[in-house]
Amino acid sequence: MDIPPAYWEELLEEMETFKALYRKAKTLPPEKREKVQQALLTSLIHLLGHLRVIYDEAEV
Repeated sequence: MDIPPAYWEELLEEMETFKALYRKAKTLPPEKREKVQQALLTSLIHLLGHLRVIYDEAEV
């Protein structure tokens, strides 16, 4: 796969964001996790968007 370095950088940055949010969610009591869980879902959707672009570009 010939994936441009910029795509990898963006993907890896978003993965770091997701991991940081996940670690934060794990430390919070369940009743205080809602905002972080919403941010986790947003980050995951963003990650999927990056993966889709990479996949689409690789197919060309």
